Amino acid sequence: MRSVDNGALELYRGTVFRFKGEYPFREDTVDFMLCDYPNFSENKSPFALYCISGYCAGELEYVFPLEAMSQGSRSIRKDWVLENWNKRIYDGCDICDVEIIV
Repeated sequence: MRSVDNGALELYRGTVFRFKGEYPFREDTVDFMLCDYPNFSENKSPFALYCISGYCAGELEYVFPLEAMSQGSRSIRKDWVLENWNKRIYDGCDICDVEIIV
């Protein structure tokens, strides 16, 4: 399901973001997973994206700021991801082409 079609408002640990890979990724399809990030601080959330596919598997890709967190639950706001995908997370593909697997 494309990211904009996914009805979820909050994204939880284990959510996968699947998209067409471009440099620096060597694969046609790349998966990022929303994971716990143990080194959070006063300006970073306890969530990060790790690549879980291909040559870059296991690499930390992005640590979410506190502003991305949902109020009242341990999750990331989907609207924040949609608004900031190309500016702050990954600019190799449009967010409309990202599949969110919850």
